[in-house]
Amino acid sequence: MANPPESPDSEPAEEPPSFPDFEPARPDDDTRIVYQQLGAEGLGRLRARYAELMARISERATDEAAKQELKDRAERLNPDGWVTAEDVSAGLEQYEAVYDSLRAVVGQRRRRRRRR
Repeated sequence: MANPPESPDSEPAEEPPSFPDFEPARPDDDTRIVYQQLGAEGLGRLRARYAELMARISERATDEAAKQELKDRAERLNPDGWVTAEDVSAGLEQYEAVYDSLRAVVGQRRRRRRRR
């Protein structure tokens, strides 16, 4: 069946929004080497851990000088700051030690207990 023609003064029917097919983020020039070595999933995981740690530092540290020092240490964990292959290797090599030392200071995300 054909749709009836629209009258000139009626508004056109609103089309539902279209969602493009999901594509993993394409690396830009700054993350190309990290992306090649870690892949989209690995890079995403490190970015998430870094973001969570920075949030914890902002929440927990009360002294501005201490907060800045912790953020400077945490910056070594930012995969977007790793530009060369050597940066990536060094970052990955020291990652867990730096991450654990910072988590010892700012703690872990608190887990909610389930109520029964």
